[in-house]
Amino acid sequence: MLSSLCSVFRRVSRPRPAARHTAPRRRPVLEVLDGRTLLSTVSGLHFVTSPNVPNAGLNATSAVPNNPNDVWAVGSFLNPSTNLITPLAEHFNGTSWSVVPTATLPSGTEGQFNSVAAVASNDVWAVGGSLIEHWNGTNWSIVTGAIPPNTGSLNSVTAIASNDVWAVGFANGSNLIEHWNGTSWSVVPSPAIRNSHLTGVSGTSSNDVWAVGSAGRSTSDHVEILHWNGTAWSVVSAPSPGLEPFLTSVVAVAPNDAWAVGEQTVVNGSIGTGQALIEHWDGTSWNVVQSPSLPSGGTTGLLKSVAAVSANNIWAVGEFLDPNLNNYQTLTEHWDGTSWSVIPSPNATTGGNNLTGVTALSTGDVVAVGGANSPDNQTGTDLILANNEPLGSAPVPPANPPSPPPNPNPPGIID
Repeated sequence: MLSSLCSVFRRVSRPRPAARHTAPRRRPVLEVLDGRTLLSTVSGLHFVTSPNVPNAGLNATSAVPNNPNDVWAVGSFLNPSTNLITPLAEHFNGTSWSVVPTATLPSGTEGQFNSVAAVASNDVWAVGGSLIEHWNGTNWSIVTGAIPPNTGSLNSVTAIASNDVWAVGFANGSNLIEHWNGTSWSVVPSPAIRNSHLTGVSGTSSNDVWAVGSAGRSTSDHVEILHWNGTAWSVVSAPSPGLEPFLTSVVAVAPNDAWAVGEQTVVNGSIGTGQALIEHWDGTSWNVVQSPSLPSGGTTGLLKSVAAVSANNIWAVGEFLDPNLNNYQTLTEHWDGTSWSVIPSPNATTGGNNLTGVTALSTGDVVAVGGANSPDNQTGTDLILANNEPLGSAPVPPANPPSPPPNPNPPGIID
């Protein structure tokens, strides 16, 4: 079952067009994410105590604006009683993380959360696949979206205001963009691009929203960037370096300042390796910004999420292949206003580790979520690491964590 979970996680975390080049890719690695949240300053990240949900992982995190004691992390877990993938939501209340029950899905159906956006303590949205749920301060409930179930997938959500929420993904081989106006969700027309997938969305106002992803054409694959000006969505040209470039996440800082991250494939002879891709919007055009060398001599890397504390304090997280371990390890990069640099981030085991989501707190800290496998990559251990303890005080999990006990009433799963 772990292998099937892995395929689900990978499919959700990096949706791609159907048509792709066949350049050799990196060796597949089992990446069952446990929920891990990390608190960070420029000096690095550290582990923080969190719930332990077996066979679970987290895809995204979001903090309530101006409230560092109100943070959500979402994903999914494998429910042992039904053997079905079930949404997972975990919450930080300023003291500790805990699992919060999500809405009950129809009998025999599966679901997971790919993204979360917090407007206020009583107004939080989570999306994944065709599932949309809302937190009203007391409980999670299913909200009817604009497309029939199982006809598309929502990968990312962002909230401008309580009556201005955007969710993006794909349906029927093209972009899918939905909007919440305070009363209902509706599909908003967007440019029709063949084999396109949107994986990230972020905005600064009702007339400045960005959506990013990837698209495939008969002659080439390329990154996809769309912009909402308050009236319509339009394509914005952007560099598409290497083969199979794609963007996973975007953060809008100001109308003249936005960042997008992802991966490109660089081919050397007959070998293709994935490398982190970073692009920046300066108000006029998108441009590639050099990503730093990977730790431990790594040559393969991917950035999955980006968040902004300020214009000169940007964080991106993901994974890289450590050649010494032959496993993926957490990757954290930071922009200081001049250049990007790698910031140390811990790994719970010598098995596969990665980070999948990051959010900025009003205190200037950031929280990132992801997961880790046992050294043999056969089992995962679920943890969340966050900023609910002073820097350096949180215990580091053992290098070979024991298998967690069965959870009779488990909460949700991830990427």
